[in-house]
Amino acid sequence: MGIVFLANPVFPSAYLRGKQIAERINAAYNPVNAKDSDTFIMVKIWSPEIAQRKNVYVDLVDDHTPLWQLYKYPHVKVIALSSMAANYIKARVTNEVVVIPHHHCNFENVTRPAREVKTAGYCGISYGLNLDINELTRRLSNIGLEFRLLDYERPGVSREQVCQFYSEIDIQIAFRRPWLHKSIQPELKCPLKLINAGSFKVPTVAFPETSWHEGFDTFMHATSLDKLVDTCRTLKEDKETYKHFAEKGYGFSQDYSIDKIMNLYLNLAKPR
Repeated sequence: MGIVFLANPVFPSAYLRGKQIAERINAAYNPVNAKDSDTFIMVKIWSPEIAQRKNVYVDLVDDHTPLWQLYKYPHVKVIALSSMAANYIKARVTNEVVVIPHHHCNFENVTRPAREVKTAGYCGISYGLNLDINELTRRLSNIGLEFRLLDYERPGVSREQVCQFYSEIDIQIAFRRPWLHKSIQPELKCPLKLINAGSFKVPTVAFPETSWHEGFDTFMHATSLDKLVDTCRTLKEDKETYKHFAEKGYGFSQDYSIDKIMNLYLNLAKPR
């Protein structure tokens, strides 16, 4: 009995929660054929045909749409990114829920060397940064910081490019205020940005998102542009503060390495 990942390649999560894990554990990814005895994991998709199989999981990632179908398939188990996401799901369906956190991108365990703090950056979808980029760039430049952006929604962005980006910045910025979406729920998301940057020993200054609660003490909170710029200045000028949050972020990231997370997927195929 093997593990089969099924995902829509249009979503970054298909690459991250599907293809990357499949390659790591030698599982199938979007195969043409599969055995009924296989364990199926649908990543941010829903297939009624697959849902009829015996051992099936649906990894919601941040999309709650499949929850509306699960009452018809009580045997289908749900994968949640965090304990908060699991509680959100359990309040809506009676299906079994399994927590499998998101792994960070830093497979090679590279960390930032000691150097002057010169660069701040944002890695993610462009509309997830709720700040005027021109104004942000100007304000950071005034305190001696260059701003860089890597739009993860841009086609063809690889894990290696993301890692290169994190290895070249000194501070991570993130700023997404509370928001509403028809299918994507904030409670279902996870602190992926925190653990990605933290794995490189790059501290984060960010708006405190709801789904980041597990790591709330590992980054510097900013609820306005003024506060964000002032906090970045502190990290640039105060070596002890910088070291403190770099180490806090790094420690938090260690439980999210792919070598630890992969075992949680392997457990899904074991007889229960």
